[in-house]
Amino acid sequence: MAKLLKAMKRPAALWGVPMVPLLAVTGVTIIVAIWTSVALLFLLPVQFLVMKSLTRNEPMRFNLIAVWLRAKGKPVANRLFGATTFMPVEHDDVDIKEFLDAMKLNQCATIKKYIPYSSHIHQHVVRSPKSDLYCTWELMGTPFDCESDESLQFGTNQLHGLIRSFEGMPVTFYIHNDRNTFTDNRLC
Repeated sequence: MAKLLKAMKRPAALWGVPMVPLLAVTGVTIIVAIWTSVALLFLLPVQFLVMKSLTRNEPMRFNLIAVWLRAKGKPVANRLFGATTFMPVEHDDVDIKEFLDAMKLNQCATIKKYIPYSSHIHQHVVRSPKSDLYCTWELMGTPFDCESDESLQFGTNQLHGLIRSFEGMPVTFYIHNDRNTFTDNRLC
């Protein structure tokens, strides 16, 4: 079955030379011979023998050369990336020189400038380059609809007391209320 498939995929040939490359080379040689010298027509048998020797072991040799030429990529992209490059999307012509000049990868701002990863003191405490400490806490509780006014006031007083205990110290609190939907369901 493999031999049958190989025979079905074999290109049309004249005495072992594929027709498409043979006609292309013969046509170009005849046109050049007409424009310049008829003596170039004597190269036709030599070209035929060279092409026959190239396809003796691999009849698809010229197809492989065509694939190689198609797979060379675009020269501009190859120069930019330093390798043969294929892009998944077709782009319009854009001059990216100003972007490359203005924004190099080694000059981009990183978060390390503000919060270096090597300065973790605790899971929720980070030291900044200026020796400031950044801490995070999450205060959780039940939704206010489920609590009495008295217990809500008690929790509020406790939180305010905690914040007031840092009064006079160089501490800043950033408070964020996270509002999530709450649904109560009873499983029977």
